[in-house]
Amino acid sequence: MKRLALLGVIIGIGLIGNPTPYAQQQTPNQAVPPDAAQIQPLLKRMTARLSGKVVWEGQDLTQTNVSVYRDEKLRDLYTSGLADLKNPGNFALRVEPGRYYLVAYVDVDRSGQFDEGDGYGVLGVKEWENTEQTYQAIDIGDNARLKNIQILITARLQSTADKPILVPVSKYQPSKTQQFKMALDKITSGCRGILKLTKDANPNLHAAPTSKPGRLVLAYTDTSWKYRAGITRVDAKTGRWELRLKPGKYYLMAIVDKNSNNRLDMGDTFGFYGVEKIGQPGTFPRPVLIEPNTFTEDLEIQISATYTTKQQTEKSKITATVTGTVNAMLQGEAVVRIEAYRTAALVVPVASTQTDADGKFRLQLPPGVYYFVANQDADADGRYSEGDSLGGWGTNAITSRPPAPLTLADGETRAIDIRLSARYEADGQLLDIPLTERNPDTLVGLNTADGTPIDEPSGSLTGRITSFFSPPGPNKQKSTERQEGIEQERTPNGILSLSRTPDFESPMWMPLFIEDDGSYRVDVKPGKYYVMAVLDQNGDGRSGLSDGIGIYGTHLPVRGTPAAVNVFPNETTPHVDIDILASYVDEKGTMAEIKDGGRWDISRIYGHPEDIFKYTRAGKPIEEWVYWTKGVAFQFVPDGAGWKLKKQDKFQTKAQNTGDSTQETETPQEADHPKQTPPGTFPFTAEPVTVHYSHDGILWQIAPDATLSPIGTGFYPNASKNGALVYQDIDNNVIIQDIATGQGAVLLDNQRSIQEPVISPDGDYLAYTHIEHTGRKRITVQHLPTKKFFTIPSTAREMSTPAWRGDGQLLAYCTTGTIENLDDAEGNRNIYAFDYVTNSVEPIVISPADDTDPAWNPADLNTLAFSRKNDGTYRQIWIVTFSATGQRTEQQITKMGGNYPVWIPPDGRWILYENNGQLWTVDTRTPGSEAPLLNNGKVIFGYHPSTALIFE
Repeated sequence: MKRLALLGVIIGIGLIGNPTPYAQQQTPNQAVPPDAAQIQPLLKRMTARLSGKVVWEGQDLTQTNVSVYRDEKLRDLYTSGLADLKNPGNFALRVEPGRYYLVAYVDVDRSGQFDEGDGYGVLGVKEWENTEQTYQAIDIGDNARLKNIQILITARLQSTADKPILVPVSKYQPSKTQQFKMALDKITSGCRGILKLTKDANPNLHAAPTSKPGRLVLAYTDTSWKYRAGITRVDAKTGRWELRLKPGKYYLMAIVDKNSNNRLDMGDTFGFYGVEKIGQPGTFPRPVLIEPNTFTEDLEIQISATYTTKQQTEKSKITATVTGTVNAMLQGEAVVRIEAYRTAALVVPVASTQTDADGKFRLQLPPGVYYFVANQDADADGRYSEGDSLGGWGTNAITSRPPAPLTLADGETRAIDIRLSARYEADGQLLDIPLTERNPDTLVGLNTADGTPIDEPSGSLTGRITSFFSPPGPNKQKSTERQEGIEQERTPNGILSLSRTPDFESPMWMPLFIEDDGSYRVDVKPGKYYVMAVLDQNGDGRSGLSDGIGIYGTHLPVRGTPAAVNVFPNETTPHVDIDILASYVDEKGTMAEIKDGGRWDISRIYGHPEDIFKYTRAGKPIEEWVYWTKGVAFQFVPDGAGWKLKKQDKFQTKAQNTGDSTQETETPQEADHPKQTPPGTFPFTAEPVTVHYSHDGILWQIAPDATLSPIGTGFYPNASKNGALVYQDIDNNVIIQDIATGQGAVLLDNQRSIQEPVISPDGDYLAYTHIEHTGRKRITVQHLPTKKFFTIPSTAREMSTPAWRGDGQLLAYCTTGTIENLDDAEGNRNIYAFDYVTNSVEPIVISPADDTDPAWNPADLNTLAFSRKNDGTYRQIWIVTFSATGQRTEQQITKMGGNYPVWIPPDGRWILYENNGQLWTVDTRTPGSEAPLLNNGKVIFGYHPSTALIFE
């Protein structure tokens, strides 16, 4: 048999997915889910099973593929699949009844292609040299099971001067290039990827050049592109590249080197890893973490800009001045160079200067936004070497936080301080300078609460203070009111306490000024805070007995859990609303909760009362809340220092109130809202979308008509399309409840140590995180009708946050650590998916960041939302989309923080997520549309949202 004639077919098909929807080759950089509408009819016909093992003694079979062909010439590929990752070499395939030929490929170098050194075997061939041996056909009938099939690897792909050929395993001789590559793979580390060119960089980028420019990928240890650690050429045909690097953190730059001088200069086009379009504000390159003896795979860099040296604007337009000081001049008397950049990429400085002997500098610039970087060449050798230092304005740790933007207005003079916060090591790595080694003068001006410099951009938070148990606390006197011609200084209404920890162990205090409508605003340094308001109820000008207390994020100030608030540079965090629901009861600061008679819940269900009546009956004060357009009224009577609900009345709704002149009303805090107001900017449609969430141990439901109601006690709700709601009660039992009737039952008791239960879209399966007695966390799936269950195979130390795809075929989840290193500190998480059809595990989101909370798009099965933390402080919502070829595209869609995303069905345009202890929404098609979800004009506090398109 002329086996060499098949080589072209082997190379073209062997490791590349068949274009049919049911024959997809899945490699580590692919995860393309099949279309549910196409796969279901086929699955009904695929009733036969083939299983067995690929045999190749002494070789690693973790990257093994088994392909099934319909014809003896191996041209008509029917289906293929990866061997079992848990038991390398073992395979199991579903097929239709018929005749087939089986072929096995072993990707020795894990390149994702069938190339030099890879193994090859065909069922029926035991000796590749024996050309008399024929390929063995397999006939299988309906519902048949054919087991213990053995495919021997008998050949390897050998490189020759003319073309690659298949040779017997015993005669394979690696080429010198392959030998070098194999040795290098064992002793080095680095990264690999592909370079892509876009037309955005230059209209003539794809035009035929007079000479072919080289394409390069360069690795740097810092984002100011000072220390180059590695360089490699890009393959002109495939666009692929590989960099050999020592373990560490690197930033990657790619250039089209038109003059072949191996550096970025005038006319070259360039791009960075992690940046799709250079020049967008706040867009910084992403670091790549290189681990020992490991290659980071599948990195994509886009060429998207052309390098130009901009001439400085005419002096008549240079109206802004920056003066400043560089602190922490650690190494001798060497001067420091200050460079100003227009974009966050920090590639093209538009101006530069040097400090004087005292570390002071001065720059004149046109108005605009700038980034400032300070470089100290400690040994004055003219290049970046060991001991040289680097810093930037707006950051105390340039290794992890890039410089912040500084906006200069026309004619403005701005004084800034820049701290040298990192130092180059001998191998070029940039490491943080410990605070203990810094010049003590550099610590002057640090904010004692958060350690950030005073010149760092400020953020702000704003909200409303509401008191249910006593008259409102706002001071009616304006900050600049005049009394008898004298301008009076405004008196604070209380104090605002901000803490880095939920126990308010070391808070920082600031005066609280409340406007007539209850609103307030404070400017604070960027960071994450827990917020407490102390209201000066008795007006004595100090904190003490009977003063009101409220803690952001809970209406149980003593028993509840505060919510953290994200404050971003130059951004305002809205709706930091605090309800005063406790008071001091002694001089030691002991707090007691004040009973509000359920007013907090009533107000968020119905909104602000349309009328409030206050009167006295039999010497006792009574207060009534009336909702005329909703046909309900509530009457409250005193209960100690607070209130209790005496009765609730329902009546026929009226278009407007009676206009009773005896009523006494509070100042309205919200605008009037029509019945069934759509929450926030998200428009509830005619589709039956139901939202569930939990807060302070109570489960809440937003019905399709936008009405809000409590439905029980518990947390972590999750609903199926057929109307089944699963959640955990306060005793950690897993409860299943019918949404329509409210009837429920215990599904799993708390003795099983279960977390994060999620029900499949069809309601037949339950996935959950199971905590073993060793503390290891695994994902278990249980079939509810039969009560049978299995655990998803993994060597991870922890698995968590399971999430079903809309067709129920894939289950996404997160992993961290390995069981081989149980004592290691918790690391960053990655996202994987278990495929029920192929019985395989596929990587979905793998990055140096902490990625978790996966959620599948209900309308696009190739799109997943998740939350990411890559700066050590804030989580953000991201989206990853897979193309038909398996290429992934990631996009950050929030900038104000967020986690636990869920899509709003059916079209998957909106995402609902948790942020600052509240529910927020973002329109994925409209940048900057993130906003709190509102109901009856009030923000919704809650956790772990769940959405479902309920079908009765």
